[in-house]
Amino acid sequence: MALHRRATTSELVGLAEYIEGQWIDDDVFTHASWTVFRQSVRTNNDVEDMCRKHFLSGPDGVADSSLTASSTYKNNSDPKHDYGPSRGRLNVTEVKDASGMTLIGGWSADKNDVHQFIEVKLQGPTVIRGVVTQGRNGCCKQWVTKYRVLYSHDCVNWKPVGGPNTNDAFFKGNSDADTPEAKMFQCPVVAMCVRINPLEWNNHISLRFDLLGCPLHSGNTSAKSQVTIATGSGSLTPAGVTAPVITPVPGTGGVPVRPVNHGVKRQCVKQCKGMAPGVYQSCDTCDGYVTCVWGFLYRQPCPPGLKWNDNFRVCDFSSTTCP
Repeated sequence: MALHRRATTSELVGLAEYIEGQWIDDDVFTHASWTVFRQSVRTNNDVEDMCRKHFLSGPDGVADSSLTASSTYKNNSDPKHDYGPSRGRLNVTEVKDASGMTLIGGWSADKNDVHQFIEVKLQGPTVIRGVVTQGRNGCCKQWVTKYRVLYSHDCVNWKPVGGPNTNDAFFKGNSDADTPEAKMFQCPVVAMCVRINPLEWNNHISLRFDLLGCPLHSGNTSAKSQVTIATGSGSLTPAGVTAPVITPVPGTGGVPVRPVNHGVKRQCVKQCKGMAPGVYQSCDTCDGYVTCVWGFLYRQPCPPGLKWNDNFRVCDFSSTTCP
């Protein structure tokens, strides 16, 4: 698609790039997921609000051990104060615990330089649409005024979140200690780990934050049953079906990618090892399909009454690929 090439203003270019990046070309929001057949959907904003879950704060927040940082003020050796990354959750306040220790209202770095970060490891691959930040509660007028966001699928190799006309976006932070400031990404990312890297700050690097997004699965099935790590082997070709030729595609590091040939039955998929990200015919059911992301397999249901049509990669009234 080339919507942005036909745009006549910078605003239209930005809108076109958003549409292409988030919906048309993105592997997370596949064409098959666009359907709202027999579903109660009022507006697009309502649908997007469903993908604004908080992952650090609230009853479903990650464990304290999932929050780490490049450094902590005084190396967190002060027996009377806790400045650690577990204090970096959105909306925490400065309090004293039963032992008399002061739990600081935010994470505070030991050093003030651009190499500091706070990191969260999520419970599984997650669609991240934005972040919310606050400064330090209770003391000292400390907050971050500019930052960047990095994400990783393995918590080892990192990529920066991009923005309009850049692969490494800088986000405006806070102007006081307690007002939450939300910043939505131009295009969502899928991540297992996320870092906030402060670039500018008021008085000292201290912050609280949360992520906005949704787990990378759908339906009422538990995450345990939906997510499997591909480690098995075996044929992915159903009986009586001739497998299409598989060729490496430039830019994928030589990973075999199954060609898209409308009208030609593709192989069904039982595991995602070596598969390019995308949607595929399930070998287990006609009432849904599978999504492959980074070797993980996710089972996705079709709306009631529809079957997966692999010719067009949609849930359809009838299907020749999955009778």
